[in-house]
Order: sequence, then C-alpha cells, then structure tokens
Amino acid sequence: MEETPRKDESPQKPAKWLVRSRFSRIVIGSASVVVIYAAFSILWTHQREQQVLMAVKFARARVVVGYSGPAWIPAWFREHCPIFDRVHEVALVRGSLPAKIFSELGSLSAIKKLRLYDSDTIDVEIQHLKGLSSLNVLDLSHSHISDVGLAQIKSMKNLEHLFVGNTKISDEGLRHLSEMPNLKSLDLRSTETTEKGRELFHRAVPDCVIAANQ
Repeated sequence: MEETPRKDESPQKPAKWLVRSRFSRIVIGSASVVVIYAAFSILWTHQREQQVLMAVKFARARVVVGYSGPAWIPAWFREHCPIFDRVHEVALVRGSLPAKIFSELGSLSAIKKLRLYDSDTIDVEIQHLKGLSSLNVLDLSHSHISDVGLAQIKSMKNLEHLFVGNTKISDEGLRHLSEMPNLKSLDLRSTETTEKGRELFHRAVPDCVIAANQ
C-alpha cells in the first residue's frame, strides 16, 4: 500500500505577519542607532566643553556653567550626572586667551554672555565667534577690534546687547550692525562714530538704545 503523504503539521505564517515582523525589526534597529548616536553626541559635546572650560579657567577667566538639557530630566539626575551642563558665561578682564583656546570658544553652543573687557582681542579672532547662535551679550569694550571685526559680529542674529566702547569703531562698522534687527542696546562711548552715523543706524534698528558721548 502506498502511504498517503502527510501534510506539514507546522502552521504557515501569513505573509502580512512576516512583513510586519521585519518592519518592526527595522524600526527597532533604526531607533537603537539614533539613541546610541544621540548619547554619543551628548557625551562628546560635554567632554569637549570640559576641555575648553579648563583652558579658559587657566587663563583666569570667570566661567558660569548651567543646565541646558531637556526640562523633563529630574533634578536628582542633573546633580549626579552633569552631562547636560554647558558653559553659559565667560568673562575675561584685562587679559588674553591663547589663539587655540579662542578658536574653541565657537564650539560653546549654549553660551549666552561673553565679556572680553579690556582684553587683547583683535579682529581676526572674532571670526571664531560667528557660530555662537545662543549668544545674547557680547562685551568687547577697550579691546583692539575695529570695523572689520564688526563685519563678523553681524552674523550673530540673536545678539541683543553689544558693548564696543573705547574702540576704533567708526560709521563703517555701524553699517554692519544695521543688519542686526534684534539689537536692544549698543554702547558706542569713546568711539570714532559720528552723530550722523548713529542716526542712520537708529533708523535701521529703531528699537536699539544707543549709549554715546554727546
């Protein structure tokens, strides 16, 4: 007698189930890659800022550090794991930063205030600050910057308070600053600007309060 071939007893998985299973694995894998990349990016940024922080402190600058991470992170985690801490303010009075360190200032993504009062800052160094999109206050009073340096500053669209008193700024520099509509205050005391130049600037940025010699 011929044996009747037995049917495969294992149930066949529907094609739709297989597609969903593969799709789920792809989604989970992609999500894992994103999470790993984000974690690596946060740690790398923190490590880099720590190096800049130590170098700036070595130059005897005052540094303020604050939390810059998501609001939902609990306070106890922030205290014990400061990977979201970022430099918020750097203040250097009557000193200078090494050229290498100055170039690293542009990597401080969360810095809001940068004060280089009575420093040896020159125009060529200002170009390293163009990427500081969060910068709100910049003090270059008594420094060696000129109109050339202001051409670099105009790219800081979020800058609101600029101090360039006792510098060689002239009306040419004011023309660069006229492209900064968010400026709220501008210190021009003891500069080479003229009343006419300041008037033209005020027309371009009417909400900015100007401090200048009479």
